[in-house]
Amino acid sequence: MKTRFFDTWLTLAERLGLPVRKFISPNSLIVIQEMPPAAAPLYMKDLEEGTIETALVFDTSGKTIAFHAPLDRTAGSIPDSRSLWDLLWENRHILGGVAHTHPWPGSPWYSQTDVTTFAAVETALGVRLVWAVVTADQVGYYQWTGPARLDYDQIDILLSAKPFCVEGIEELRRLSGCSKGE
Repeated sequence: MKTRFFDTWLTLAERLGLPVRKFISPNSLIVIQEMPPAAAPLYMKDLEEGTIETALVFDTSGKTIAFHAPLDRTAGSIPDSRSLWDLLWENRHILGGVAHTHPWPGSPWYSQTDVTTFAAVETALGVRLVWAVVTADQVGYYQWTGPARLDYDQIDILLSAKPFCVEGIEELRRLSGCSKGE
């Protein structure tokens, strides 16, 4: 079913002349990449430096739904994407959360852009999610704790009401150009 959705989306994108590329990662998960032409120089610079933010969408049991690796992402951002939104919306009933990389070693704290994105996505979907920030050597899991709109705190997912482990973290690091201990 997911493959049919992506094939339909890609067919439409190709008909509209959008620059889209689909490939199957080594673990057979679909990765969608899209890039506006103006972003190519930034992408190539970050690619040469070896680290680029990448995202992983996972279900409520921690299983990977898809990786999100748009070609115009940089070492400091993953741009908004219609394909990612469509993926989140289509899977909102089983969606557990989204992980993304900050591709360097050290503390996995979210940025102000991250937390406003967390709140906006949850509001639009009508679902509370787990948000993982993945660095080269650590993972931080965050969830809304309230009462304010942007009150997100770090949680221990193994001690949560429904413990789970997010699969695909090492593949996410690989797709970002950062690996544990580098």
